[in-house]
Amino acid sequence: MSQDNFLLAVKSTLEKRVKAFADSSSLLYVDLDDKTQTETVLGTNQPALVLLMGNFDTDPIDPLYAGSFHVGARAVDDPSNYALLGNTGKVAELFPIGGRIEVFDESDVIQGAFVGVLVPGEQGVDIQTYDLLSEFRLVAIPFKAQRLLI
Repeated sequence: MSQDNFLLAVKSTLEKRVKAFADSSSLLYVDLDDKTQTETVLGTNQPALVLLMGNFDTDPIDPLYAGSFHVGARAVDDPSNYALLGNTGKVAELFPIGGRIEVFDESDVIQGAFVGVLVPGEQGVDIQTYDLLSEFRLVAIPFKAQRLLI
């Protein structure tokens, strides 16, 4: 598996975890990298869980990588921000610091092969942001990853 394909596998693994949790919580899932989907969801007044891929670099060389991603929540009509902070915390718990997350190529309809491991690092809560209807709160999660050499 090439470096580009490993990035795709990492992103699809993260998406699957957040989307499954959103579905089980009856919340919308938003991939903030998908402009079309993001504009559609932002036009609604529904709360959502969100994912945004950050950087992804060799560290120091392939098959070792370092990167980051952001997960969080969107809330509507939440003046105290309790729902926002609660959902942000719950989605961040999907990626425990030092946990071992197996990476599969989840980009197709069926689960692909096991291709590596991702280990989340310390988490930092980002500043709250707003659109016209709602507020977002994201958690920045750095990670280390290793691609299997097969």
